[in-house]
Amino acid sequence: MTDELEVVCEGDAIRSIAFRPMGPDDDDDELRGYDPDHYDPSEGKLASLPGAELYRLVDSKEAAQLEQLVLECPVQWEGNHGSWGSHAAFLKHLLKRSRPALRLLELDGHIMPRAPSRGDAVPQLSHLREGQSGPAVIDAGDLSKLWAAAPELEQLVVAQASKLKLGKVVAPKLRTLVMGSSAGPVLSAIARGSLPALETLIVRVARAKDVAMLLESKGLGPLRHLGLIADRTKNSRQGDAVIAALLASPQLEALETLDLGGWDASEASLRTLLAAAPRLSRLRELRLSSWRLSLDELAEVIEEELLGEFKARASRRGRPRDETIGRELEHALPVRWLTTTIEELEEREDRDVVQGYSSELSLDDWIEVERRAS
Repeated sequence: MTDELEVVCEGDAIRSIAFRPMGPDDDDDELRGYDPDHYDPSEGKLASLPGAELYRLVDSKEAAQLEQLVLECPVQWEGNHGSWGSHAAFLKHLLKRSRPALRLLELDGHIMPRAPSRGDAVPQLSHLREGQSGPAVIDAGDLSKLWAAAPELEQLVVAQASKLKLGKVVAPKLRTLVMGSSAGPVLSAIARGSLPALETLIVRVARAKDVAMLLESKGLGPLRHLGLIADRTKNSRQGDAVIAALLASPQLEALETLDLGGWDASEASLRTLLAAAPRLSRLRELRLSSWRLSLDELAEVIEEELLGEFKARASRRGRPRDETIGRELEHALPVRWLTTTIEELEEREDRDVVQGYSSELSLDDWIEVERRAS
């Protein structure tokens, strides 16, 4: 199997590279080549190593004015135990030299839906993770040198990262930042950074206090598009505090799109958001989460006591789309509901797992959305 490389040139100059790894082969359980330890131009076998051509391209003189780099991480699967991958070695290699023309760097954006309502190609984060075994564990590496190496950078997308270092963020031209890591140090680096031109910020957040930290930052430009996506692997029942932080922010008035996917909020908090509608005169889209149960299907496979528990839990987590507050919000604001439908129960030795899907963000992929201790 060979890698897929899409290269766009202008004359002899390489302007854009998109890399998609193919492999390992069925009889090869090791992914090689996305690591400079395997990159040795003196070796005749270089061309056979996965990722080798990517290294060769970014090192070439033709790539001196590279403007766009889109990377899909090579991933190693281990049965049902999960999957792993790393961008770290390649990014370290990439940033050894200046990238003065680089305007777009995208890591694993292929796993995210795009924003059709925005009329552009900005990826969107979802509070629903891909696959029943969860997302791949990706080491995104150290981007500390990116800011000095690529001063013209306008768009940075990191879809997911179990490890990521941003360093001191100074990005005068950055207009779009999509960050799939909810790690506190990553969000702190953004809040402390200098991003005066930033218009679009879409981040995964586990704690309401991190939302407040970002919105209180003096270094972020006047945001037009804001996504504060709940990390549902953590305790996301902080929607009230998230809404309070939003309403306390001077950023609110300039927003054209606002995504609060995955947060559960009380009716009282939703009413404070409703009351703030006059401050949201520029808003074209507000994404809010709602939950549903497919009771007919569940009733056939779940005993009555457990079904009642799920109904109560769904009510506590919020079904604003089906309630009066939902209709009032729709009347006052351009609401788009992200409805997660719980569909079935899977029995495991240590727990019951409720599986469902979001009709808006995850298409037909089955997603693990709720756990109940046995």
